[in-house]
Amino acid sequence: LHDVLAELATFRDAGQAFPKVRLEPGDLLFREGDEGDAAYALVAGRVAVVKATDAGERTLAELGPGEIVGEVALLTGERRSATVRVLEPTTVRVMVKSDVEAELEKIAPWVGAMVTTLGQRFLSVNDELTRRRRNDA
Repeated sequence: LHDVLAELATFRDAGQAFPKVRLEPGDLLFREGDEGDAAYALVAGRVAVVKATDAGERTLAELGPGEIVGEVALLTGERRSATVRVLEPTTVRVMVKSDVEAELEKIAPWVGAMVTTLGQRFLSVNDELTRRRRNDA
């Protein structure tokens, strides 16, 4: 496990080559239901991860520098499960799917499979929690 975490940290730190994009408050990084063609590493600023519900929009998380958003859809091939809205001037590094896949190929094949499986399991748990919340409401 330590080796896997070290590889992931190396990958994260190697992301300095990914292009930067600057966003303004109110901009959407992506919308719920969009194709997951990129993940974003937050360099500066803050974003809110929000989900549409029957009662309106619900904030799931606020993320800041050093965090990554959009990785689950990118790794699993599923559509975006939430919308990400920019809260303050924000800079992100854009990690497109082909670049992420190329990086995953550089490490042991089982690591890529493990990362993808973890993403799929996360989506399953997220779907189950969403169903339970709807049933409890």
